[in-house]
Amino acid sequence: MGMVELALIGKLKKTKADKLTTYTKTEVDNLISSFSNYYAQETAPNLVNPGDIWFNQINGKTYIRQIDINDTEIWMDINGGSSGVSIPELKESDLIQVQNINIITYNFVYLPQFIQVFVNRLKLRKSEFTASNGTSITINIPLELNDEIEFITLETI
Repeated sequence: MGMVELALIGKLKKTKADKLTTYTKTEVDNLISSFSNYYAQETAPNLVNPGDIWFNQINGKTYIRQIDINDTEIWMDINGGSSGVSIPELKESDLIQVQNINIITYNFVYLPQFIQVFVNRLKLRKSEFTASNGTSITINIPLELNDEIEFITLETI
């Protein structure tokens, strides 16, 4: 394993002059031998044990095999995050153009605790809309013809 891979698993130290310390091959081998198993490949290895380390050659990230709170084995990204945990991603509605000012309720699937509503690109305050059931949003301010409405929420990938 080279110095770059060693840096990815967070084991390099800095000197007082803020320069990286260099390690001999023996020191690196001794450090690696303290891990259960170390894999450097493009896909996650099969039949591994908690504590095993995997360097993903595609995305350049290093993972450690862990058991989560549900007793499920996952690859935990050493830099934070996990391949076993959903990562939130923004979900945006299509731009809605008001064609009838009497229609104030719109359908959009969202997370009730993570919803933002925009009218003409201005974010509404929570008192200016009602969104609680995860499927419909009611605008509580007067709308005009051709106003543009957009909804943004979080979803998981």
